[in-house]
Amino acid sequence: MNPEAGDTLARAVAEVNALPLQPDFIVLTGDLTHATDDPHERRRRMLAWLARDLTALDKDAPVVALTHRPPFDLAPQWDWATRHGVAGFALAQHAVTGA
Repeated sequence: MNPEAGDTLARAVAEVNALPLQPDFIVLTGDLTHATDDPHERRRRMLAWLARDLTALDKDAPVVALTHRPPFDLAPQWDWATRHGVAGFALAQHAVTGA
């Protein structure tokens, strides 16, 4: 958990924006924004964030999703699974197709 999650993302964005040479692509990890150790609350917040961001996009906009773990149950016994990956894919499909 990041005890300063409310400020860390803004500071990181400010640091990137201040670079003399701007990057073409940036990956944000949850390390900057995790404000809870509760996995169920974190899942709820991540899916709510994803739904808001996808809704704001043009349906033809390209989207790249990166995960720390496979977005499906590849090897749950090794913790190589994302229990909410299917829900994330469903949100993306709904954003694109409305179904």
